[in-house]
Amino acid sequence: MAKSFIVTTVVENELVAQNTYRMRIACPELTQTFRPGQFCMIRKPGVNDPLLGRPFAIYDLWQDESGAGVDVMYLVVGKATAGFAELLPGQPIEIWGPLGNGFSLDSSVKHLIILAGGIGQTPFLTLTKEALSKTGDAAPKITLCYGARSKDAFAGLDDFKKLGIEMALTTVDGTTPDGFDCRQGFATDPMKEIFESEPADGLFVCACGPRPMLIAAQKLMNQYNVRGQMSLETPMACGLGICFTCVAKIQDDSGAWDYKRTCKEGPVFDAKRILWD
Repeated sequence: MAKSFIVTTVVENELVAQNTYRMRIACPELTQTFRPGQFCMIRKPGVNDPLLGRPFAIYDLWQDESGAGVDVMYLVVGKATAGFAELLPGQPIEIWGPLGNGFSLDSSVKHLIILAGGIGQTPFLTLTKEALSKTGDAAPKITLCYGARSKDAFAGLDDFKKLGIEMALTTVDGTTPDGFDCRQGFATDPMKEIFESEPADGLFVCACGPRPMLIAAQKLMNQYNVRGQMSLETPMACGLGICFTCVAKIQDDSGAWDYKRTCKEGPVFDAKRILWD
């Protein structure tokens, strides 16, 4: 892991969906120890407003004759991300990572259900690739349950399609992206249908997305006794675990809870241990 921000360069920075960009960053150091679900902090060099970096899930790793690094996918929602959207190939960028703890799958997982809402698909391309690389009984079936407000908000669909996994897409407004099957509803709808049709002991959910979706997913997982992990999108400041601005309530084995830092002990937690209020 890089011990501090390093100055590197933007390789690509392309609009891939509504207000959503995919940025390719040259940084071979981040590819050496990365685990799916980890994140990085990014900021523009020499900029004091905003002063702090912003956390982004590492969407993918890349390597070619020009070098190696990571891809991040981000939604433009404020001053920092608006500034990132202006970056051109060859311009400098500061990056630090990989940070946090990632997802963990074991051989008991027979059907991996990836639940994503909004920009929550970003931690899952590398997880899918890792799961598909397993052989024999260790290789699970994979279903991506991905929900968005409308068809224009989906990002990265072709990347997942190329991997050959099952995809269950939903939109709130009922619109359908070209070349894909999609239905009106929420991402938790097809997930619930899987819960109702398959044995719970072989199912495992990895989820990331808006808080209401995660709360609904946790209720269904508890109802059907399905295991899983969730990556929290808690706002962060330092990314180091120093400022304690990104804490979440997490239960221990005794049922008692304590505040855990999303940037340090997370962002991935056991789904059943997360307390929402």
